[in-house]
Amino acid sequence: MAFTMTGFLIGRDRSVSWHEGVLAGDPDVIDLLILAAERFDGRRVGPPEGPVTRTKEDHLRSGISIQFLAAEVFDLGYTAGGDVPHRGHHPDVL
Repeated sequence: MAFTMTGFLIGRDRSVSWHEGVLAGDPDVIDLLILAAERFDGRRVGPPEGPVTRTKEDHLRSGISIQFLAAEVFDLGYTAGGDVPHRGHHPDVL
């Protein structure tokens, strides 16, 4: 599974791709996603109905959780394209 998220951050549009737990793209976005995963280490990340992740590593490996972190990182939300996981579609349940 792979998808790309594009959003506005620090004055311009930026993109990052997630492919099976690996991030590629804008280095500022990647750094902020990693910092967000660290900030939420030990806390639930994901939709209320699940699946949720609880560790930094699992947050970054989960396509669902990385979207929640992206909402924290991008200034005005983001758009996603590709094979985007949705609630109810959880091949990466940890």
